[in-house]
Amino acid sequence: MSRSVSALLVALLFSTMAISQDTDQRWSYPYGDGRVSLVHDDGIIAVKMIAGLEDERGSLLAELRTIRGVGKVEDRDLQEYPGLWYVPVDGSADRRMRERILDRLSAAGVVEFAGPVFHYREAVMIPRPEVIVTFDGSVDDEEIRAVIRQSGLRFIKEFPAIDPTYLLGYEGPTSRAFEISDALTELEEVAVAEPNFIHDLPEMATPNDPLFPDQWDMLNTGQTGGTIGADMKAAAAWDISTGSSSIVVAVIDEGVDVDHPDLLANMVAGHDAVTADPTPGGIPGNANSTDGHGTCCAGIIAAVGNNGIGVAGVTWNSKIMPVRIGFGNFWTQTDWIIDGLTWPVDNGADVLSNSWGGGSASTSIQNAIVYGNTTGRGGLGCAVFFASGNENSAVSYPALYPESIAVGASSPCDERKSPSSCDGETWWGSNYGSSLDFVAPGPLTTTVDIAGSGGYSSTDYTSSFNGTSSATPHAAGAGALLLAVAPDLTYDEVRTLMRQTADDQVGPPSEDTAGFDIYMGYGRINCETMLLAVASLISGPTNLTCSASGADVALSWTNGDSYSQVEVSRNGSVIATLAGSSTSYTDTSAGVGNISYGVRGFQGSDPSSSASCSVFMTGGATDLVWAPAAAAGTVAGGSAISAALTANGRSPLVVTTLDAVPSLDTFETVWVNLGIYPSNHVLTSTESSSLDDFLTNGVGGNFLYMEGGDTWAYDSATTVHSRFGISGLSDGTGDLSTVNGAAGTGCDLAGSSWSYSGENSWIDHLGTSGASVVTLTNSSPAYNVGVFNDGGSYRTFGTSFEIGGLVDGSSTRASMVASILTCFSGSTPPPPTAPVADFSATPTSGEAPVAVSFTDASSGDVSSYSWNFGDGGGSTAQNPSHTYTAAGTYSVTLTVTGP
Repeated sequence: MSRSVSALLVALLFSTMAISQDTDQRWSYPYGDGRVSLVHDDGIIAVKMIAGLEDERGSLLAELRTIRGVGKVEDRDLQEYPGLWYVPVDGSADRRMRERILDRLSAAGVVEFAGPVFHYREAVMIPRPEVIVTFDGSVDDEEIRAVIRQSGLRFIKEFPAIDPTYLLGYEGPTSRAFEISDALTELEEVAVAEPNFIHDLPEMATPNDPLFPDQWDMLNTGQTGGTIGADMKAAAAWDISTGSSSIVVAVIDEGVDVDHPDLLANMVAGHDAVTADPTPGGIPGNANSTDGHGTCCAGIIAAVGNNGIGVAGVTWNSKIMPVRIGFGNFWTQTDWIIDGLTWPVDNGADVLSNSWGGGSASTSIQNAIVYGNTTGRGGLGCAVFFASGNENSAVSYPALYPESIAVGASSPCDERKSPSSCDGETWWGSNYGSSLDFVAPGPLTTTVDIAGSGGYSSTDYTSSFNGTSSATPHAAGAGALLLAVAPDLTYDEVRTLMRQTADDQVGPPSEDTAGFDIYMGYGRINCETMLLAVASLISGPTNLTCSASGADVALSWTNGDSYSQVEVSRNGSVIATLAGSSTSYTDTSAGVGNISYGVRGFQGSDPSSSASCSVFMTGGATDLVWAPAAAAGTVAGGSAISAALTANGRSPLVVTTLDAVPSLDTFETVWVNLGIYPSNHVLTSTESSSLDDFLTNGVGGNFLYMEGGDTWAYDSATTVHSRFGISGLSDGTGDLSTVNGAAGTGCDLAGSSWSYSGENSWIDHLGTSGASVVTLTNSSPAYNVGVFNDGGSYRTFGTSFEIGGLVDGSSTRASMVASILTCFSGSTPPPPTAPVADFSATPTSGEAPVAVSFTDASSGDVSSYSWNFGDGGGSTAQNPSHTYTAAGTYSVTLTVTGP
């Protein structure tokens, strides 16, 4: 078996290399059912010099002198990643010239590797000449190693925690990583392959200068100008527990100052996953003096409390495990991240705190997180927390993975941290979206810093640490505090309890709505309520179910103890207090969307733990608008479609995930907003199947609208794409400006025109296939951006722009949606009204010559005019003038013609 597998692999790699010389490179790699696309920076090339050179820049310049198409390299082009230089490329260099430059540099004896530079949102990503390959387990270790040897790849490293996953190397420019990954992923024996990237990640903390002495995050007395009591109730929770020395929190970061006097007593042995930069002081997990980020995070989690110095951490008797995965403003690599996420799981960590992120999706990193969730703590699972990001936009990876606990930031006034929140830090905002779990204090945080003059301040402490980097260790510390009281909780139970006990509706009503919302998640963490929930000795209800019955929801449960009363809540707000023996309740005011219920019993004023369930309610909605969180960029595409539908008398319901909807067949029409790069969602095969079933199963509605800038030509086609009759002609160019309606059979939008000002003007160009017709075009240059297809039993309408990007003018978003609805319904405009001629004249008498003005007063639909002035003269104008030169009486007639 191993021989046939190896032969196939070699053939795939060689054929792929040959193809790549003749086609444009597409910079993407496999992830899940889709692909992750990166933006190529064609202005620079990354060059990693070999170690040990006395004069790196001089050696690099010597090589560059013989290469055409490169610019001058300055000292500032040296990056913090050891030996890594950015080499400028002339703007006139085309793809083939850049390939020649890469080939020359890769072959140079002083160069370890050379390759392109990419961007994903705010992160810089540079492929190494390595790929990370996960086999599907159908071949044994010897066969896997045989495949590796015979394919021309070389074994570098194995990741036992996420077996069978390997780091493999190859020769030549690093750009080959994409081709090799694709070729390997095509093999049945391979689950997925992806490039091993060097990451320069955006900081999740954004330091600034003002120094505030007090920890408002633990106990807010208004000391920063905030709202008294707007904190995570840590000080109150310390009356119950201050943490346990048996609970270990791994701080996965740029290292921690392991000798800091306010951390030392809580420090356990750490780990250094970094291979490109020496372990500081030879101590695994230690930090360089300039890398203060991880130390600040560690202080928030478990700075020693009640010791007479400095500050107190959230869980100040728990232990800190420092794990170093990056350095120097967060340079890291994919393989370091995998190592950093799995090592603490295998070495006794209970909680993993990750105040970093911003790169693209990675199957191997996601697998490492799953490993922690499922195998950590003897199978109970480690709670893995990630920062949501600081761009004031959609939640970033790795927080976006469903296995991650995504943490946003709150302000001292209990708002979502935004550029306009009360803290005055206008340069950042907490990321948000449907994957957000909850928020915790973020800005103006007082915590430990690198001891001495290193780190963010010249002292051992700073009062200006911030970002979701600060919020995440607050949440991780709360998770550790919870496990100190209830060490047998599973990962899922930790996450659920933290959600259920968070303070809801403490922020602005426009964002912090009842129950879950995308801005505050389930609310701001409340440590006291969280500990009280598990400290209770009263057993909670069990077997809770909730089921829809028309507009009502019926709940039933089994009481777990003897109660004096039972409390029922909807989306976090109490809606009923029942007799203690009650085991059922019907909610007659449920509302729409995903509704969460909680039921708990009381013995006097003491509550039991809570049971929860959820149900999806349509509320009689006619249209479903699916707007994935990844598509929520500068244009609120889902909201724009919803508003336009409402203006047309429809009843839309907006969701961010299709999983939340039990059946699409409840709706007449489904509207899909996939977004425009860089805020776009790639349709998965599962999502495609759901949409395709909706169109073709003959049960419910059969109209589907879908918009997306990359989904037609750039992204991989899925089953439902074939229903649109669209052929993706090209990835397009950045020149969408005016969207014009076109006349198509069965769908006529001619005469309408919209200016476009969306997230990006670079969209797919569309063609038609089968009986589909073009309905929308760009004005200049001319290309198609909208296509209607009548499939007989269903109808579809696809566009490569967002309705939300249209500018209302004489034609509006609402009028476009009205036109699409007309195309879907198959109705035709009413026949034109028959024209009836009528007019007036001034004056009607006088001495010749007389100039007479005629004014049209015709009714009905008129397309042309024909005047006969009675003296041989005539006109085709609507309101003509005529001069009579001779005396007499004249009969004037007007003939009008309809369309």
